[in-house]
Amino acid sequence: MRADPLGDGDPTASGVTAETATDRRRPERIEHASPSLIPLLRDPIAVEIPPDDKPDTDHVRDELGAAKGITLGLLLVVPFWGLVALVVWWALE
Repeated sequence: MRADPLGDGDPTASGVTAETATDRRRPERIEHASPSLIPLLRDPIAVEIPPDDKPDTDHVRDELGAAKGITLGLLLVVPFWGLVALVVWWALE
């Protein structure tokens, strides 16, 4: 039995084609890429991103920000609707 070089189940295929494949790239593709981008495009893991030693204090997320907003909203809304209910109650008497 002959070896299957392509792994496609056809041991008679040699893996070499007589004709050149057609260009299937998109028409808007630029012809040449920047030489500084080629390592990034070929191996994105090769680029090392330095770890941050300490977080930036200007962009620290406030974990209780939503709770503070809800509390402030309740402190403003409850007295307002209480007054509305009191006015309606006095008007209906």
